[in-house]
Amino acid sequence: IRSLESFIDDDLPDGAVVGVENTPEGHSQVEGLVDMVSGFDPGSVGITIDLGHAIMGGDAAGALRKAGDRIVSIHAHDNGRAGDDHLVPGAGLMPGTAGFDTPRTLKFAGPFAWEIRDPTGGDDPGMAILIGILKEIRDFVLRRT
Repeated sequence: IRSLESFIDDDLPDGAVVGVENTPEGHSQVEGLVDMVSGFDPGSVGITIDLGHAIMGGDAAGALRKAGDRIVSIHAHDNGRAGDDHLVPGAGLMPGTAGFDTPRTLKFAGPFAWEIRDPTGGDDPGMAILIGILKEIRDFVLRRT
């Protein structure tokens, strides 16, 4: 916490907000983040919920609800709970309610970023892999909205 305090006091540009991200350590880890950020101004420090990490912890929707109004951004990727796979949505265990319904219920309107790994490991440097990933994301979103 001291390093975060020092960073905010000394290095944080005006108007910037720090998002402390959850790890795959389980849903109780988000409760600890809520406790940690509660001592900071919500305009300076909040929580970044990584949905893939929350899936690995066992309860993505619960992580979003626990973080509540302290969420400053959401990182979304799917996985199979065994590893931090950064799969396209729908390729793992991401429930639609965690990725879309819960943020809507919380009236979250902040940054929402898809974190997707190149499944070819860099073997396909062209646009084909990116276009395929974007189509899969679009199809996932359309199925959930």
